[in-house]
Amino acid sequence: AAEAKAISSGGEGVVRIGFAGASSQRAVPMLANAVRRTHPGVELVLQSQTYVYTAFDELASGDLDLAFVRTPVTHPELSYRVVEVEDVLCALPEDHRMAEQESVRLAELADDGFVSLPEDARSMLRATMYGMCLTAGFPPRIVQVAPDSATVLALVAAGAGVTITLSSVRPAQSVGIVYKPIEGTGPAHLYAAIAWRSDNTSPALARVLEVSEWALPTPDSYEENINVS
Repeated sequence: AAEAKAISSGGEGVVRIGFAGASSQRAVPMLANAVRRTHPGVELVLQSQTYVYTAFDELASGDLDLAFVRTPVTHPELSYRVVEVEDVLCALPEDHRMAEQESVRLAELADDGFVSLPEDARSMLRATMYGMCLTAGFPPRIVQVAPDSATVLALVAAGAGVTITLSSVRPAQSVGIVYKPIEGTGPAHLYAAIAWRSDNTSPALARVLEVSEWALPTPDSYEENINVS
């Protein structure tokens, strides 16, 4: 179940923010700390374990005001802004037969077991892993499921299998594991974004979005070729 934590007094209103695990471990504190410094009366209710597809639904229904998601954002009622460009990487145990290679081809991992987030997590990373493996010619053979990306990487480091992960999650596990770029199968990047309902008129949300512009600026490396509504 998702856990929620409230920050501040709420005198200027409440903003409910959804995020998921390790991939947001840098961005969420940066935004929350910036809001607390500049608008101490705004209460932030932080809901963890809110993976992308769940976040889209909860934004659309009004259960969340803001969420950390990944593009594409296909809901027409949502606006978004990219805040991080994430490299898509293959994570291998450090003693894996391909650990010394500069990069990996997914087809060479067709016989390996994969560690995955659960199907009901509604994670875009999980969907990306499946799609990339199918593009490479095989369905991933899932040998172990873990509730969050940090645990997935701990299992990889323990030798349980391999996985596809993101550069933003990499700091969660540095022992017993190697990270390699993937050759020949895309996407090479995923784009992390914050999203909100375009018709949400909450003054507290407006303050948080204003703070986010400098606390979590859109990276220069992001090519503005997606129509941000």
